[in-house]
Amino acid sequence: MINEIKNKNKNKNKNNKFIGELIPEFYHLPDFLRKPEIFKNENQKTILKKIKNVKLPNWANTAEKFIQIQKEALESEYVSKYLNKWIDLIFGYKQVKQKEQTPIQLFTKKHPKRFSKTEIEKKQKITNFFPIFFEWENISKYKYFQLTKYEISSNPIILINFQEIPKENKSKFSYKIITMDKEGIIGKYSGDILEKSNEKNRFFQLIRDKKSQKQKGIQNSKQEIIIPNLNINQNKKKNKKKMKNQIEIIFPQDFNNYQECLLIDKDSKYLFCCGFNDNSFKIINVQNYEIIKSISKHQDIVNCLSNDWKYIVTGSKDTTVIVWEIELKENKVKEIAKHIFFEHKKEVKSVAISIEYDIVLSGSIDGKLIFHSLNKGKHIQTITSEDEKPITKIKITKEGDIITFSENSNILRLFTINGFLLRRIQCSENIYSISISEDSKFIITGGEKGKLEIRKIFNLKTIQEFDLNETIYSISIIQKVFLIIGLKNGFIKIGYFTDQNLNQNKK
Repeated sequence: MINEIKNKNKNKNKNNKFIGELIPEFYHLPDFLRKPEIFKNENQKTILKKIKNVKLPNWANTAEKFIQIQKEALESEYVSKYLNKWIDLIFGYKQVKQKEQTPIQLFTKKHPKRFSKTEIEKKQKITNFFPIFFEWENISKYKYFQLTKYEISSNPIILINFQEIPKENKSKFSYKIITMDKEGIIGKYSGDILEKSNEKNRFFQLIRDKKSQKQKGIQNSKQEIIIPNLNINQNKKKNKKKMKNQIEIIFPQDFNNYQECLLIDKDSKYLFCCGFNDNSFKIINVQNYEIIKSISKHQDIVNCLSNDWKYIVTGSKDTTVIVWEIELKENKVKEIAKHIFFEHKKEVKSVAISIEYDIVLSGSIDGKLIFHSLNKGKHIQTITSEDEKPITKIKITKEGDIITFSENSNILRLFTINGFLLRRIQCSENIYSISISEDSKFIITGGEKGKLEIRKIFNLKTIQEFDLNETIYSISIIQKVFLIIGLKNGFIKIGYFTDQNLNQNKK
């Protein structure tokens, strides 16, 4: 049992023969340094009440700060520089057999040294304006947030999804991009980053898939470099008749929670959507726009869904949450309702699921955040927010952080995976979209007032803010650097950070 981190470090520094490894919790879970607050039974409660918070070193005044510094040290350039020596010592030719358990020797020769950032920059081809090493941590050092915009619909863009195209496909494009507007019209595009900006200062090439249905009002382009603007008035008239690439889904007039109703699988083959009056959620083949399965078990409209690998979790107006095990193969669907949860007393507005952390989360309109085990289907705990406002967004990061957003009060909250509240901040607008950076250290948010904000997850503080002057409904991140933003006016904007201003008029 650890009582004090400080003493452990002193012992290690004084004893050169000390050999030990820190468990993963030292780098991602501050909860294990705190006194437990949840007890399984009275006997456990009596025993654990005697346990106190672990005493931390002077350089960390909170458990969260300690974990953050530990993580930053582990991921630092200094550690990377000497990583090869650690590999040699533990798994390589310098390995010394100990009385304790010794890892299997994997290498008999000296492990190569990792290239530094400077060395990699010299080896790689540097483009005119893209940084080779982009770090959200140092985002403030970039002078410009450059934007390229395309008008692809006369309706709000409520879904954006991208997938990298494998090199073995021998495509001249790097990305496949799928969009969906409020009328249910699906757009499919190919895209790529340009080595040099073209004559219109565009740095991202976007071309509509020739196999997809051509929308009325979109003019053909011989160069096929950009998508011309729609003739909005003409498009509104034509859209009265259902198009081939249109899903018949009707959202309420004042509905804005689109991101909780739509998701695309990791291969960009199937679209999952809910919000239908028949109380179902549907699986749609993105290639031919056909509904391949309509799944019903809820007694009222399905408000939200989320997925992780083969599992889908749905939350409904009937107050229940269902975990589904889905098997998809060649347009054939097998579904099993693995768990049904009844703990909510009000309609469920948001859900999230994580196989890695064995957890299912659900938020309701009365401000309750409920935790369930994915494997056993057991209720773990219920957290009631102090404002009791609808929880409309839930996100789980790869690091085990939980982020929630409450509508009406505009409160953004950060919890540990065990439900300990770390941060709570008031936002200036109703947030419609939250996207997590690949390293799980930052979130990008957008919403009602058109503010694009980049926040550090550790403290939820805004480190960069941009006013796009239009309601933001969807955000996606490409190649760690590029943001694709879906707007209410039917535009998508693709942005990136740079030291060069390609267009003085666009910022």
